[in-house]
Formats: sequence, structure tokens, C-alpha cells
Amino acid sequence: MYSRAVTALSPDQTTLVSGQVTAWETGACPRWRRVSANIQAETALTFDLFCQLLEKFAGELSAGVDAPEECWRNACRSNQFNGRRLPDPIPECLGRATPISNYAILISESPGVTKSDTECEKLIRKIDMKGPAAHPRELRILRRARLGRYVVWATFNEADSSRNPFDVLPRTREEVRTALGLGDCSETDKLVLLSYRSMGSWGSLELFRPTIAEADQYCWYSPVADSSADYGMTRPLDPNPSALLPQPEVVHREITGEALLFPLYLVD
Repeated sequence: MYSRAVTALSPDQTTLVSGQVTAWETGACPRWRRVSANIQAETALTFDLFCQLLEKFAGELSAGVDAPEECWRNACRSNQFNGRRLPDPIPECLGRATPISNYAILISESPGVTKSDTECEKLIRKIDMKGPAAHPRELRILRRARLGRYVVWATFNEADSSRNPFDVLPRTREEVRTALGLGDCSETDKLVLLSYRSMGSWGSLELFRPTIAEADQYCWYSPVADSSADYGMTRPLDPNPSALLPQPEVVHREITGEALLFPLYLVD
């Protein structure tokens, strides 16, 4: 679809966009070579919305204020949540994995939380150790804190969406990291595995198929070839000695941890 969309732009826009995508494709940076490949392989956006994204990118490039990479980020941020919305019934239980240090910072920067990120990391470890016996006051801190910022990526159990998606994955850092395609997580990061309900007092989450706009500069995103698919699939990292399969993935807007399920798990 990329070839058709880029040639549907004005001649000047076509030159700007195709020139930059080709520059990334042939450049020295492996991250941007993969981003370029993903742009050209994208299928999750409709033709009109793909053109809209590329037009915004061309406008940013034409302005010449920011570096091309920042121009792409600006274009993506104004074109998010345009992928297919998952039809009902949506998955009941969602999951996401993130380095414990990142989650601690997210909690500490949430409205109403007065703890430092160091204190929040200790709290996460404490809750993990106590499991269901954790004090309700400690659990409340996680419930009112952000579960993610801006765009939240999540997975689910494709066979039974009422089950914790991490029940079907080996609970080791390397295998979770590999299966979910978490290429930006180092091989030494301790991961926290969070699971949560897609429905709560707010109603039901809007879940969307991910697109290159949500992926932004994240090169580990992998477009699904089937344009009619309801959700995305991860690209397991290489090497993959356990032959772990791709996992389903969706995106949704920022929420708090109100629907968190306990216990949470730390893996290393």
C-alpha cells in the first residue's frame, strides 16, 4: 500500500517522503532501516489514513524545523489510534511486560503519588514478594498510578482471552522478552509482568490494531501482512532457541491500574 499511497501525494510531497524513506532504508542505522521497512510493509491503516499520515510527514519535512526522525515522530503522534478497532467481545484479560525501573518511574510520576522512583521500585518488589497478602494500602498506590503513558501496548491469550496471557509463556526474562519482541529491553533488565482487566468502572477499553503511527520510532514493531486482521502480532527476537510463537498485540489509550490483577510477577 505504501507505493500507492506515496504516489497519491502531490509531486513535492512524494519527493520528500520517498526520498527520506529511501535514505533510511539505505542508511547506516539499523533501527531506521527497520522503521523504513515497516513503513513500506504497513497494512493496518486504510489507504486514506495512510495518505493522511504521509501528508503530515511531508509537511513536517517541508517545514525544515526538525530532524527527519523528529518529523516522523510528530507525524505519528497526530495519527495514532487509527487502526481497526477490535470488535466485541474484546479480550477480557490483557498483559504487558516492562522493565521494573520504567514502571517505578511511571508510578512515581503519576498524579497523587508522592514516592520517589526508588521507593516505588521497592514497593513493586515488596508487593511481588507478598503476593495476595500485600497490604491494601500498597495495592492502592499501584491501582491509582498510570499503567502506561500515551500509547499502551498489550498482549492477550489468543486461545482463551479470559486467562492471564503470561500463563502460556515461560516466566523468564529472556523468553518473555523474545516472545513479545521487546528489543529495547536489555538482556539484564528485570521485567515486571502486569495483567489487567479490559473492563472496569469506566466501561470497556477501546482496543485497536497497532499501526506504524503507534510504533513511531520503535523498530521492533512488525506489520501483519493481512490487512483484514483485527489485531497485530509480535515479531519474536532472534535468536529464538525455544521457537516461541508471535503473540497477539493491541494498543489502547493511557489508563490507571484500577483494573490490575494481582499477584504481579517479576522475572529475571
